[in-house]
Amino acid sequence: MPSDNDYNIITHIDGADIFFSAFRFKNSESFDKIDALNKQFSKMINEKYPGAHIIVKTGIYVLKTNEVVGVGLDKALKAKKTVKNPTESFCIVYDKDKHENSRC
Repeated sequence: MPSDNDYNIITHIDGADIFFSAFRFKNSESFDKIDALNKQFSKMINEKYPGAHIIVKTGIYVLKTNEVVGVGLDKALKAKKTVKNPTESFCIVYDKDKHENSRC
């Protein structure tokens, strides 16, 4: 059972394929680590395969207690889709005020 200090998140990750993942973090600073890993991974692949131009796009939603995972996936996807024409890998956290009424 998660403690009050845990962050339960669901992510929607786009790259060459689409992946879904769920993590538990102790603080929101871990989101910066996801962003750094995305950029590190895409840099490694792009150096290995010149011209591939892999961009890893990650939308994050922090799940609330007893919230359905599917709702979180939808919101993570909505956050990710708000970034138009990305030039590098990124990680974006869902924000109700910014993403709820966005046209993706």
